[in-house]
Amino acid sequence: MKINWTARSANTKTGDVPQAFVGDDLKECQQSCKDVGCPLFENKVHDHPCYAHRGRVAMGFWSVVRAKKRVGDQVRALLSKAKLGRRDSRKLAKLKARYTLDEALNNALRRARIVRYTAIGDGGLVDSKTCEDIKRKVTAARMEICGYTRAWKQEKAQQWRGWLMASCVTLDEVDEALSAGWRASVVLPRDYVFTGKKSNHFTTPQGRQGIVCPHLIDNSIQCNDCKLCVGKRHGPVIGFITHQ
Repeated sequence: MKINWTARSANTKTGDVPQAFVGDDLKECQQSCKDVGCPLFENKVHDHPCYAHRGRVAMGFWSVVRAKKRVGDQVRALLSKAKLGRRDSRKLAKLKARYTLDEALNNALRRARIVRYTAIGDGGLVDSKTCEDIKRKVTAARMEICGYTRAWKQEKAQQWRGWLMASCVTLDEVDEALSAGWRASVVLPRDYVFTGKKSNHFTTPQGRQGIVCPHLIDNSIQCNDCKLCVGKRHGPVIGFITHQ
């Protein structure tokens, strides 16, 4: 599974932070969602498809795919040369570093406090080396991982427990995920009846407390400042209304 990284993001919800995209093309990206059995991808819950495969996020993914293809063409052109000069060697090294986590972290804004894993696709089933590299490098950069995986029930994804949020589609699943040691997020229907002063609280069948994503209540709040979905932190269940 290939993970491509960018240093910046135009996503007004997350803030201008490094973000990951799964796959070098649409087929690889969609396969990652199929491999974890995400019902949102197949539009089997709340009659509402996953937001990531439509709109601005999908457009951002295609921009990365097209740009990376151009980078690949330049790399192949350089490698086809009989001999590389010093300038060509520097250019080759720079091109090979494109869309890596190292480059994203090195070029992130100073105010970026989190990395978004992932903007599109499910990265819960990456190999253990990739997983450990991401944890180590993000921590060394004094940043935190904000992300979710539908793979939380699968053995291979347990390496992300305590780092990513379990992506759930029912409140019963939330209780299951919490009992298994995960923090959890959940998709809630638009007509769900909330409680609290801001009508943004909810409770699971086993009495666990949750709140609606703060950005959906006040769109001036960004993930980069909120950080409630950083899986390493303690916090409530986070609800997304029809996966907005």
